[in-house]
Amino acid sequence: MNYVTIAGLGLILLFAACQNGAADLRVWDLCLIALGGLACAHFLFVRRQKMQRLDRFSAICAGLVMAFAVFQVVPLPAGLLALLSPMRIELLKGALPATGDSADFVTLSVKPYQTFHYLLIVGSYLVVFLLVQDLTRNLKEGRWIAVWPLLLVGAFEAGLSFVQSPSGVPGENTTGTYLSYDHFAGLLEMILPFGALYGAAILERPRARSESAVLPAFQAGALAILSAVILGAILHSLSRGGFVAAFGGLLVGGVMAISLRGWRPDSLQRIPSWRKAAPVAIVCVVILLGFIFLPSSLLVDRFAHKDDRPELWQQTTGLIKDYPLLGCGLGGFESCFMRYQTLDPTFTFDFAHNDYLQVLAEFGILGFLAGFLFVARTLQKAVSGTFSAASASGRYLSIACTSAMTAMLLHSLVDFNMYIPANAMVFAWVSGLAGTHVTSRLRSQKAASKPRTDSRVRDHRKVLGARPLVSRYS
Repeated sequence: MNYVTIAGLGLILLFAACQNGAADLRVWDLCLIALGGLACAHFLFVRRQKMQRLDRFSAICAGLVMAFAVFQVVPLPAGLLALLSPMRIELLKGALPATGDSADFVTLSVKPYQTFHYLLIVGSYLVVFLLVQDLTRNLKEGRWIAVWPLLLVGAFEAGLSFVQSPSGVPGENTTGTYLSYDHFAGLLEMILPFGALYGAAILERPRARSESAVLPAFQAGALAILSAVILGAILHSLSRGGFVAAFGGLLVGGVMAISLRGWRPDSLQRIPSWRKAAPVAIVCVVILLGFIFLPSSLLVDRFAHKDDRPELWQQTTGLIKDYPLLGCGLGGFESCFMRYQTLDPTFTFDFAHNDYLQVLAEFGILGFLAGFLFVARTLQKAVSGTFSAASASGRYLSIACTSAMTAMLLHSLVDFNMYIPANAMVFAWVSGLAGTHVTSRLRSQKAASKPRTDSRVRDHRKVLGARPLVSRYS
């Protein structure tokens, strides 16, 4: 059933990616139904010793995110709402001449139906996170199996982009199945580190003396070619944010992989710093040279063009100031931003092109803080896994997760990839992979640290009929 679940998640992701990343939320509704059925089948029929649960901190943060979303669609008394969100009441009064009646109970969200829809979507991401986390716990053959669907989707999208540009000359139309080259690059930048580091994990996997090294070398070479194709597709997309985010993620992953090569958590001997410095410097120089020489002239020209996003971000801060605590409601940015928009009044902005600012505007400081702490905790697990992993394969998996999450968090500064369901699903997938082996490692250490009674002592007690001493004052 584990393999069926992995295949099901991969098919759902492929379907969403082929539909422009499910940017039309009606497409994601079909994926949401499929995810619900897959999750029910997995958690009901998969045999396991113990159900995998979130750690307490992550569970609290996830619960708060869902609770805040629910709170935004619950009708509240107008008097209470005036205290929580004065601008919401002012907006309601402004619409009074058109409605002709004042409501006694009003929701915090300016678009409660849209907010409820986003509540279900965020819940589906949490389901993906829990499914992948449970899968990686129960896959004894190797946790990298859960990465295979991501690599296949990345190979399909990258290969399609080269078909769209058969001459090899990059252009605006190399977007795979997406309509936006930024979102296309956002998908690939999260998959790229897994292709690059999976090969390293295969090469460092322990082998028997009789086992040939040809097959691992062939597998690692195929993964290196796949990574090169994905990187080429990102360059051909001409996405500035995707280009910078991809190389930022590669820089983080490359430095961590070289620095921790040969690291063992139970080893008393550590690698001297001077032996790490030279390889790390070489990796940084190589990535820097690629950053300088790999982009085409068309991509370089795009960096020289003036961008209106800083002005858009500045106007978004006005919306955040008016709805500081609880936001205007998930999905309410487009309706509320028109009051603050001075940039191109003939155009309607439905996204802030900055995930952090948009979440602050729609979810408020409290909701943003809960979501940010959940992501930060997951990233911290991935980083910790690079040090506490019991094998090189687990270490490279944690490094790949750290690199992929770093790339998306960088790209979110200039775009709204987290509002594209297919890309957000991949981020949830990577988050589920991150740190799953860390907890198992810590549990094994705790189990090993528990005192054990010698079997000979227990047998001696049985023969003599010994009883534990009990104080008369107890």
